Amino acid sequence: MNIYKKIITLLLCSATVFIGCTDLEEEVFEIRNQDVLADADASDGLLASAYNSLRPLYSDRKGLISTNDVAADDAIVPVRGNDWFDGGRYIELQEHSWSPGSVSPRQAWDQMNQGLSRSLTAIFALSTSDIADAEASMAEARALAAFYMYQIMDHFGQVPYRDPLVFDLSADPTIMSSSEALTFIISELNEVMPLLKSNSELGTHGRMSQDAAKALLARIYLNKGVYEDRYSDPAFSTEDMDQVISLSNEIIAGPYTLEDTDFFRLFDEGNDNHPEIIFAVDQRKDFNLSNQVLAFVGMGRRQYIAPGISGWNGFCTLTDFVDTWDETDPRFYKEVVPQDASTTSWPVATFGQNRGFQEGLQYGPTKDFDLNGAGDLIIEPILEDRSGEPMNYTREVQQNGGANWAGVRVFKYAYTYNGESGNERLANWDIPIFRLADIYLMRAEAKLRKGDAAGALTDVNFLRGKRGAAILGSIDLDGMLDERGFEFYWEMQRRVDLIRFGKWGDAWTAKPVSDATRRVYPIPQTAIDSYDGIMSQNQGY
Repeated sequence: MNIYKKIITLLLCSATVFIGCTDLEEEVFEIRNQDVLADADASDGLLASAYNSLRPLYSDRKGLISTNDVAADDAIVPVRGNDWFDGGRYIELQEHSWSPGSVSPRQAWDQMNQGLSRSLTAIFALSTSDIADAEASMAEARALAAFYMYQIMDHFGQVPYRDPLVFDLSADPTIMSSSEALTFIISELNEVMPLLKSNSELGTHGRMSQDAAKALLARIYLNKGVYEDRYSDPAFSTEDMDQVISLSNEIIAGPYTLEDTDFFRLFDEGNDNHPEIIFAVDQRKDFNLSNQVLAFVGMGRRQYIAPGISGWNGFCTLTDFVDTWDETDPRFYKEVVPQDASTTSWPVATFGQNRGFQEGLQYGPTKDFDLNGAGDLIIEPILEDRSGEPMNYTREVQQNGGANWAGVRVFKYAYTYNGESGNERLANWDIPIFRLADIYLMRAEAKLRKGDAAGALTDVNFLRGKRGAAILGSIDLDGMLDERGFEFYWEMQRRVDLIRFGKWGDAWTAKPVSDATRRVYPIPQTAIDSYDGIMSQNQGY
């Protein structure tokens, strides 16, 4: 079999070999002949295919926003009348009642394993190519594969893996346990680290740079005790915390700076060159990878963000989570639309949306963005789409049977409207995965777990000062978890934070107490069936 046929075979088999599911569409990439492997564009194309799997994982409402936030204490999707039941998927997530046949864990499994299979395909192709920069590109593909493996390990505790340099589809894949995957991922990241390029060399924060790999490694060491024993209280060794601090120091000494003007600029149009972001999902319009789900999924149906375009009235946050906030913290709320019956001189083309948490009576433009005689945009009370009553987002929310407007809404991510027909939902902003703020808070937590409360407080207050929040007089573990919630709500990492701090099994607004087996999602039954006896189900399922 020549090299071209091998690559195509691997690509066509990837859904079965790496994913272990039955409903993925066949993947065919732009590899036309053997000669293309000598071209640097081929390298970029293979890597682009692997990176493309990040987008549904981070921007689709069925991805990490569900498994890491809707299943946690900072997001909920109430059933509103006949809407948002969706087969009970969101109820299962919030109540931790999922099973091997549940839709949400299976979709996360599919997306993560698709990304891994594409990364391994890129490694294989690059290992046989003679392009000038193949070694660096291969290191990047290995780092990206390690990232997807981390996500699989974190969610499911087992990782199916094939050595991309040994092309033998007749052999069963290796099923790595959580501890085996942990060892392998750490080894891979350390091995490729010297070969990875910087963000400036890559020209984007949308690729696995050396600092992105360091940030991933720091996160792994911070959670290492969680992954070594999934069902016991995690241990935090001095050696692991020292690794977190050392890696954080290296990143903090680099070219990144914290946002100190407006927290929400981190999630605005044009954040593709923001100096706080280390690694992100590249969604710029010129890459044609746009999605608006994170921006409008919680807006009411008469809450207009562009002429004729309103929200889905779905996701919101929970009472318990809102109650942890100091509402004077600038990360909590930013008013953009006047919240009274008035007008604004802002033209339609630059109309925005209030940011952060929206509670109480809501005001906004008319459906058609009507103007008054002076050409100003008319702002009026928003009426609930069915009852005609004023829209009043309440702090109280329940999983079933609540009012259509119940629940405080979250608008962390911007809505970008370009006014072009058919393209109203383009999101010309990137979704951060690693930010410098995370590095400061990981370092602070590692210091705190080592007994250095003063050092931890210094890091926390440095970040709070940049955000314009009140300076704290002390910090403990509960305060550290709160601080992570204030900074990273709806950034798809709340689940592992709650597990690490021992809070994942607690009861909250719409969730009963759950046991330790719920720290790991079940292996989807489709994967168990596909692997035909070589993969066992996780404990408790």
